[in-house]
Amino acid sequence: MKVDYTLTFTSPIYDVLKKTNMNIVSLYLVYEMWDSMIKNARKVIYQSERKTKIEHSSFYEVLNSILIDY
Repeated sequence: MKVDYTLTFTSPIYDVLKKTNMNIVSLYLVYEMWDSMIKNARKVIYQSERKTKIEHSSFYEVLNSILIDY
């Protein structure tokens, strides 16, 4: 079950990394995809944790910090 969860929230990250060949994709598109990826990962995490949008998720905050610093 935990492997399924891991695959679910990492799927948006993998999709963006797979699409971001710097020879093809413009940098502004990478930023747009990155923002969308973070939102999608947040959605999956919050649904899994059964949290509302206004509640705090420690796991999401750690993941978000890593992705923003990337």
